[in-house]
Amino acid sequence: NDMRNAIIQALIEANPKDARLYLPDSTSYSYKTGNPVIDYSLGYRVNVFDDNDEVTDTYASLGIAAGKQVCCIGKPSTGKTTWAVQTAAAIVRGIPNAIVYHFDLEQAQNYTRIITLTRFKMSEIKNDGKYVLKQGSYSISDIKKVIMQIYMEKVSDPNKYRYDTGKLDEFGNPILLYVPTVVIIDSIPQLSTDVNLGEKKDRAKVEDVSSQADRMRVTGEISRFYGEIGPYQQEANIIVISINQIKKRGNMGVIPSPAEMMYLGQDETAPGGLAPQFLANQLLKFIAIGGEKKTVEEDGFDGFGAKIRVIKSRTSVNGQDIHVIYDKVHGFDSLRTSVEFAKENGLLGGNRGGYYFTNLENGKEHKFTLKNMNEDFRNDRELYHMLYSQIIPILDSKIPTINPDDNDIPEEELDY
Repeated sequence: NDMRNAIIQALIEANPKDARLYLPDSTSYSYKTGNPVIDYSLGYRVNVFDDNDEVTDTYASLGIAAGKQVCCIGKPSTGKTTWAVQTAAAIVRGIPNAIVYHFDLEQAQNYTRIITLTRFKMSEIKNDGKYVLKQGSYSISDIKKVIMQIYMEKVSDPNKYRYDTGKLDEFGNPILLYVPTVVIIDSIPQLSTDVNLGEKKDRAKVEDVSSQADRMRVTGEISRFYGEIGPYQQEANIIVISINQIKKRGNMGVIPSPAEMMYLGQDETAPGGLAPQFLANQLLKFIAIGGEKKTVEEDGFDGFGAKIRVIKSRTSVNGQDIHVIYDKVHGFDSLRTSVEFAKENGLLGGNRGGYYFTNLENGKEHKFTLKNMNEDFRNDRELYHMLYSQIIPILDSKIPTINPDDNDIPEEELDY
């Protein structure tokens, strides 16, 4: 980098081996989740500048930020783990040496379910190692060891593991990253320390494990774990997606305490301490919509409507609700979610008995039904193009956009 700042130049010249300590190394890259309604809701706008402060390119960075932490919270059976599995698969799909490590501490998954959700071929899992499902007794230190060993392997051989994302950063430089690794921790309440694992061997000490002092010690270990892995995640592009539950806060008292975080309920808390939520780049709350149950007879699948509430996002707007459709067999349905967004925005013709998109070029109507939606779209691939050509401009318009001219500071504002 051609840095003109005299202090930076002097530091680099005096300490050439430590040059990386003085130069920018922030990235502006995100990975799509496979669902455009979610991706654009979590997206942000990147402006690429030249040396004359002119914008040479603008693009939407969509989805999950590279090398960051994501925390999914919610009540049981709201789709948290399903979303994590589908998102992790979307991130690593098609990138050589990219991989998912899923610590299924609740021991609730199996490879049949993983294949259904990820739509990976068995050869991608068996031969390419795209998805590693871990269901043993793994402690916090075990998971940290895996993350650190992945970090060491990547940084020891940049030529093997770095790749060009095809995007430019704000300075106009190519964004080169290590291939993504996604670590799923499912779930935070099941995290334990090595000491706990030893204690559980002795029945007489089982009661000790659940004591308040022990829970405080585990919470401290969890906080240290999430705090310590952050810098290594960022450098080696290791994305950690953690699953957590929502519980009722105790001892609310006569006067309710403030919510732990904005957009959380006053009586809501999550186990494991505050570190996983506070350190997350994106904190997402999953909510099932009771009035939107779906049935095979009426809708062609068994599921429900849901909301993903953005409690916190360091790249997009906090507090927004993302309306999604959940299929109990196949997980969050990107196509049905996109069609639902089109319907909400008045882009569909027809009614429940039969909807259609109109090709604006030739006036031809392309029809489909809610019940047979996936089959209808596969039989008429033009439906995909018409769907996305109409919803993407609306989704894109919702991404906050900052005009560089708006950043000029009037002299009067500084002269006080």
